[in-house]
Order: sequence, then structure tokens, then C-alpha cells
Amino acid sequence: RIVAEALSSQNALAGWHKPPEAEPLLPETEEEKKLARGVGDLLSRLRKAPPTSENSEPMQGEGGKEEEEEESDAEWNLNNVDDCCSFIEHKFPAKEAEALGVNVDMFSKVALFYVKFLRNKRTPKAELRAHFTKEIIEPNTLGSKTGRKNWLQTWLAQRKRVFAPKT
Repeated sequence: RIVAEALSSQNALAGWHKPPEAEPLLPETEEEKKLARGVGDLLSRLRKAPPTSENSEPMQGEGGKEEEEEESDAEWNLNNVDDCCSFIEHKFPAKEAEALGVNVDMFSKVALFYVKFLRNKRTPKAELRAHFTKEIIEPNTLGSKTGRKNWLQTWLAQRKRVFAPKT
């Protein structure tokens, strides 16, 4: 119900159709309020996400060859937390993490913890890319097996200082 309301007003803004004349329904229970917040978060992420070939149409005059080239060039947005985490996961073979006793789920949590730390590091107004480039890319921290091992052990220990397992 809440998604339908959100989408109908969004569609109206895009000129697809008129919004319904009835008053919008507001969430009444705590569960509905929680779902409404989740839908709001999802919609804001969708609005911020760059268009992809699945949800956008090419502009007139664009050739198919250009689109293929853009799709083949994988780029990391170093100001995006998810892309930075993906970069780390891409550079760190899963078998190495597992050999150090860290499963894939925990590795993803460590990567996210690290990237969030960088984002708020000493100069929170600086862009994430500045810190990520300085700490990971320029020194090629994840370029060697020893570098990856040291990085994982350090940040696993740092994360354990902040998070305690639920028992």
C-alpha cells in the first residue's frame, strides 16, 4: 500500500498519470512505519543511482557500439561506500580470507567497517576517494598476499574492538 502511494506520486511528477484523488494513507502501526521508512530509503537510493541499461533508454543518436564500450569499462566510484567495498572484495581472493579463518560474510563486514572508518577519518569533510586512494590504491596495500594478510588482520582486530558477538 505504501509503495503504491509512493510510486503513484512519483509517476504523477513524471507526468505519467494523475495521482489518486483520495487522501494518502499514513502508516498506523509500528510495523507499517518501519516498512515505510524502508521504502523511503529504497526510493532515495533508486533516485540517486545512475541509470543502467535495464532501467533507462538510450538517448536519440547514441549508437549501440558506444554503450558496449561503456559497459565493458568497469569503473569504481571511489566516493561510493559500496564501490569501495566491492573494490576491496575484488582485490582480495576469498580463498586467502578463508585461509585466515574469515568467511565471506565477515570479510564483507570488515571491508564495510574499514570504508566507513575512512569516510569519517580525521578530516570528515574530505571526500572518501581521497582517503581510499591514499590508504589503499597508491601504496597498493592489497597488491600482495602479505599486504592483504596484514590489512585483514589489522582491520579484523579493529572491528572486534567495536562489535561484540551476540550470545
